[in-house]
Amino acid sequence: MNKNNFMKKLLAVIILMLFINVGLYGCQSYQPSKNAITMSISAYENGVTQSFSMPAGTDYYREKGQTDQAIERYVEDLEAQVRSQLWNNMYLNYYAIYLKNPIEEFSLNGDLVKIKAVSYNSVTDSVNFSFSFGSYEAWRYYHPSNESGEQDQDDQPMFLEIDVSKGTFPFSQLSNGQPAGFIYYDVIYNAKLKSFPKEDVDSEEKPIFVYSYGTTHKRIHSNADYVYEDGLYYHVWQVGFDELVNENPLELYTVNAVRGWWYLIALASALAVAGIGMGIFVLIERKKKKNKKSD
Repeated sequence: MNKNNFMKKLLAVIILMLFINVGLYGCQSYQPSKNAITMSISAYENGVTQSFSMPAGTDYYREKGQTDQAIERYVEDLEAQVRSQLWNNMYLNYYAIYLKNPIEEFSLNGDLVKIKAVSYNSVTDSVNFSFSFGSYEAWRYYHPSNESGEQDQDDQPMFLEIDVSKGTFPFSQLSNGQPAGFIYYDVIYNAKLKSFPKEDVDSEEKPIFVYSYGTTHKRIHSNADYVYEDGLYYHVWQVGFDELVNENPLELYTVNAVRGWWYLIALASALAVAGIGMGIFVLIERKKKKNKKSD
């Protein structure tokens, strides 16, 4: 090894270790916004839960003078729209994966795959649903991994073993030329237009978009906006509505870890929405074409 290469690797080690120390002991506080469209991946010791949350914003419309009856009708319609345009299409995507290679152990709503239906939570003022996978085998069955994020061994700093996983912010991933987050936003926006005056809907502050990744492993690091501990170690990225058109890269990495397993969860989690988002768009477009033919 020549002197220049040695010094470069030594400098990389020093910088990396300083960064790791900040990550280990400088966890930031995090207060979730009530006006956020959120995707959360929680990777526990024995499985993974994938959750989605859409803000209802009922307080805003009460302040605009809407009655409790009008608010209730809006919430019911929002639940119905989320169920038909988001939850249902995700379910169909998972079902298509199952039909392609049916393994009874991984059947939907079986022992290892639990599905939580769409429901409104009055405490968080949001509409939520989730898919829970009771083993990592079940998760990988529905989210085939991509190992391309791993660094080459020759490029790693001396004395360290680093695994890196890279992806794009889920809501920024393109679905037929537009960020997937726009699809989620349109579902909420159109539900509001059915219940409230357009000027009120258009003047409401647009939501932020949040991707949260929780892991049991303290030594996983990232370029997240927030890192905090609450049962799991959470890495949280936030992107504003107008910034969704940017790439908004995600990075997760670990040092001195057992290679070949953790980033399968990290990368698959980060990239899963791309296929799901595309599936949503394709199914919605098919429904539109069918409706046009029937008119």
